[in-house]
Amino acid sequence: MMRGILLSTVAIVSVAMHGAAIAQDQSAGAQTGPAQSGIIDIIVTAERRLSSVQTTPIAISAVGGEALREKNITNIESLSSNIPNLNFNRVSSDAKISIRGIGYNAISPGGEPRVALYQDGIYLARNQAALLGFYDIDRVEVLRGPQGTLYGRNAIAGTINVLSRDPGDSLNGYFTGSVGNYGLIGTEGAVGGPLSPTVQARISFRTVDRNGYGRNITTGADVNDENSRSVRARLKFDPGSTLTVRLTGDYSISRENDGGYRYAGRGNSAIPTSVELLGAEVPDDPQDAAGFGPRRRIETYGFSGQADLDLSDSTTMTLLTAYRHFTASQRTNIDGSAAELSQMYIDEASNVFSTELRLAQKIGDFADIIIGAYYFHERNSATNQVPFKGSVFGAAFHVDGLVDPDALYEFYGSYGRVKTNAKAVFAQANIRLTQKLELDVGARYSDEKKVIFEQHQVDVLSPFILDNALRPGFDPANGLFGNGAGSQSASWDSFDPKVTLSYKAGSGIYLYATYSRGFKAGGYNVGGIQPAFRPEKLTNYEAGIKADLFDRRLRINLSAFNYDYKDLQESIIDGINIVTKNATKARVRGIEAEITAKPTDALTLQLNAAYLDGKFKEFRDIDPAFADLGSQNLKGNQLPDAPKYQVGGEVGYRIGTGFGDITPRVNVTWFDRVYFNHFNTVEMSQPSRTMVNFYLGWTSPGAAWSATAFIKNVTDDTYFAGANTNLGLLGFSRTVAYGAPRTFGLSVTRTF
Repeated sequence: MMRGILLSTVAIVSVAMHGAAIAQDQSAGAQTGPAQSGIIDIIVTAERRLSSVQTTPIAISAVGGEALREKNITNIESLSSNIPNLNFNRVSSDAKISIRGIGYNAISPGGEPRVALYQDGIYLARNQAALLGFYDIDRVEVLRGPQGTLYGRNAIAGTINVLSRDPGDSLNGYFTGSVGNYGLIGTEGAVGGPLSPTVQARISFRTVDRNGYGRNITTGADVNDENSRSVRARLKFDPGSTLTVRLTGDYSISRENDGGYRYAGRGNSAIPTSVELLGAEVPDDPQDAAGFGPRRRIETYGFSGQADLDLSDSTTMTLLTAYRHFTASQRTNIDGSAAELSQMYIDEASNVFSTELRLAQKIGDFADIIIGAYYFHERNSATNQVPFKGSVFGAAFHVDGLVDPDALYEFYGSYGRVKTNAKAVFAQANIRLTQKLELDVGARYSDEKKVIFEQHQVDVLSPFILDNALRPGFDPANGLFGNGAGSQSASWDSFDPKVTLSYKAGSGIYLYATYSRGFKAGGYNVGGIQPAFRPEKLTNYEAGIKADLFDRRLRINLSAFNYDYKDLQESIIDGINIVTKNATKARVRGIEAEITAKPTDALTLQLNAAYLDGKFKEFRDIDPAFADLGSQNLKGNQLPDAPKYQVGGEVGYRIGTGFGDITPRVNVTWFDRVYFNHFNTVEMSQPSRTMVNFYLGWTSPGAAWSATAFIKNVTDDTYFAGANTNLGLLGFSRTVAYGAPRTFGLSVTRTF
C-alpha cells in the first residue's frame, strides 16, 4: 500500500517536465452572467471539462458556495430539500442517499452505496462520510442518473461532487461564527493566498458543538447532539507555464451521542412487542432515547495529489491519486427501551488507495476527447455484536433456569474482512457535428474482484464479552447455532456505453437525449456466510431541455427518464440472518423540473418538482413481520426511499438599504409518502409531510460582512428519517430515526 502511494506521489511530481494551466480548475464554480441582472450561471466540471450547467447534457444541479452559506446548507441532508429527486434518510449510523429512488439500502455493516460521493475528485467509499458537513466549499454538483462512463464505480444512481476552494492568487479568506438553540456554537473559516510566485496555500476548518435534541431517560445524557472537528490544507504549485500540481490533506472526527434507534411501536399491529410484554419504559418524547447508548464515532483522513500537464495547446494529461483512511463505530440498543433488552456494537474500518490517469485531447473545433484508466483498492473490515438479555431468550427458547434474565448473552456476532480491487478504462468524445448539433459518445469497461473472509455465530448461552473471539459452529447443546466461517472470492465485469445527442435550438435553449447504462458490482454481506449476490444493471433512456428565456429572467430545466433495472440488491432479514437477495426487475420513470424566475433584480422565485414512478416488476419475498402471508408477490410495489412526488419552492426578495442589502427568504418543500422497505407496509413508512424554512440574510456594502438568521422546520414537524423492523425475538418492534426538530440560529461571516 505505502509503496503504491509513494510511486503515485513520485509520478505526480515527475509530471513536471514543463510547467501550469489546468483543464479542470477546481475554482470552476465562478459564476457567469451579470450579478445584478438575470439569473447567474455556474461553471462545472461534471464531464471532466469546463462547461456551463446550462450547456451540460446531464440532469445536473449545482449550488455555489455563497448560496450554501445563505441557505445554511451545511451537509447533504440539508441539501436534499433543494434538489429534485435527491433524498436523504438515515438508520442508526448509516447515511442513506438516494437519487431517483435508487440508493443505499444495506442493513449490515460494510455495504456499498449506489450514489457515488466525491470530494475534490476523490471517491469516498463509505456511506457514513455523507454524515460529515460541508466547509470552505466552492460548489456542489449533483448529477442525476447513471454516470457509468466518467465516474463508474457505484454511480449507478448518480454522483455528488463536493469541490472545495482553491488557495487563490491573492490573500483571501473568511471566518464564520454561528450560534443557535440547543446550545449551538459553530465556527468555520479559511485563509489562502500565494506563498511565492509559484506556490499557493490554503487552510480551512470547521467546528460544531451542539447539545442534544433530546436526552436519554435512563442515563440523563444528551441524545442527538453534535461535536465535530474538520480541517483541510492544500498546496498548489505552478512551477512553469504548463503544469499545475495540487496536494491536499484533510482530517475529520465526529464524536456524538447520536445515531441509534428509537422505539416506535409495533412493526405488525397484531403482534405485541417484547417491550410491551415486559412493560419496559420507553420515552414519551420522540427525540429522547432510553437504555444503552447511542454513541457514534467517525474518524477519517486522507491525502491526495492532482497534476495537470499541458503537453500542448490541445492536449492535457491529468493524474489524480489518493489514500483514505476511515473508521466508524456505533454503540446503541436495538429495542429502544429502558429495559436494555439488547445492545449493539458495530465497528468498521476502511483503507483505500485509488488513482486515475486521464488524457484530454482537443481536435480543433470538431471534438474534445477524454481517455482514462482507473484503479481502486480497498481493505474494509466490519464487526457486529448484538447481545440480548436472558429474559428475551427465556421467552423465545423456553430455557428458563439456564440463563439469568438480567444478564447479557452473546446472541449474534459477525466479523468480515473484504478486499476489493476494481479496474476500469474509459473514453468519451464530444463531437460538434454542426454549430448547433453535438454528439457525445462514451463507454467504460469495469472489472471488479472481491475476496472475503468472514465469521458468524448465534450463541444463546455464553455470557457476553465485548470483542470476544467468535466461536462459530453448530452445537445446540451449548447454545451455538452459528453459520461458521469461510472465505470466498468473486469477480464481475461490465461494459457500459453512453450516447447523448444535444441540440442548441435557439438562443439560450438547449435540448438533449441520452442512452446510458450503469453497473454496480456484486458483493457479500459481511458475516452473512452466503454466496455472492449478483451485480445490478441499469439502462437509462432520458431526454431534457434547458432554457434561459427573457434575457435570462426565466430559467426552465426539465428532464424525463425511464430506467430498466435488473437484479436489484435488496437487503432482508431471513430468520436471524441478514442476507441480500437480487430482485429480478424494476422500472423507474419520472419527470424533474427546476424553474427559476427573476422578474426584477430584487425578486427571485424558484420551484423544484419531481414525479417518480419506481416499481418492482418481478420480486417475491417473505416479510418476517407478516410471515403468515407467505411469499408475497411484490410486483407493483414502490421502491424504498422513493417518494412519488416532491415539490419545493423558494421566494427571496432583496431590499437595498443604506447599511447593506437585506434578503428575506422562505423555503417550502412537500414530500409524498416514503416507504422504508420493499413490502410497502404502513408501519414502515413516513406519511407525506411539509418542511418550511425561513431565512433572513444581510450583506454589508462592499460585501465584507454578511449574516444569515434561520429557522428550520418552522412547524416543528416530527417525522421519520428512517425506520427498521427488528427480529422476531423482539416481537418485530419498529425502531426509527427522527429528523431534527425546529432549530434556529444566526451565522455571521467576515470575508477578506
